[in-house]
Amino acid sequence: MVTAGSLLAQTTNIGNFSRDRFSAVPEVSAKLGYQVTPNIRAFVGYDFMYWTVIIRPGDAIDTTFNPTLFPPVLFAGAARPAPRFDTSDYWVHGANIGVKATF
Repeated sequence: MVTAGSLLAQTTNIGNFSRDRFSAVPEVSAKLGYQVTPNIRAFVGYDFMYWTVIIRPGDAIDTTFNPTLFPPVLFAGAARPAPRFDTSDYWVHGANIGVKATF
């Protein structure tokens, strides 16, 4: 007997599932420079990005399963694993430093 799925891919969560949510990605960047000589400029910078309402792959997999879904199927209890849409926010910080020489 051949059945579709495996341990975490059961008939309860196989298929395409989607959900639309608004997300924003603001970004801030600042750079400070100093003219060391007429030909050399040094600078440092900072970047920040914040992304709202994202679904991370590890959070999208339901690791709870219902053993009654394995053959022979005698379904009882919760329909697990189920599609998950757990969201979180994501932020990134960055710094840079450099020297620019012109000839």
